[in-house]
Amino acid sequence: MRSTIRPLTEGIQDFLVKASDRRAARHLGAAKIIVDVEPEVIAFLVLRTVISTISVERKFTEICLDIGAAVEDEVRFRDYRERNAALYSTLLLDIKRRTRNADGAYRVLNRRDGRDILKEQKEDSKA
Repeated sequence: MRSTIRPLTEGIQDFLVKASDRRAARHLGAAKIIVDVEPEVIAFLVLRTVISTISVERKFTEICLDIGAAVEDEVRFRDYRERNAALYSTLLLDIKRRTRNADGAYRVLNRRDGRDILKEQKEDSKA
């Protein structure tokens, strides 16, 4: 896996450089999402997703959607950690103590993040 991360990271860096050129407008949307995440992290998420789906016959589009979801989750959780560092740390410790199930941890963080976003929207609409 380590030997694959380096060329994939370089490809992601090249993609970001090309997407930053305004002539490459087709890729600008994806670049806006991943620009704040290190290319090494994106490469790891891509490889982890591909490896986890390698034993099951799936369409290319489905795998791409899974990769996109993993990247979106990373961006969302980073944002959540920046907005609520103390709560994020507390939730992670609690999740690690209660479960080893990654899906369960994901659901707890997503649910919590959704509630916080809704709360912020309500507060903004009252102001």
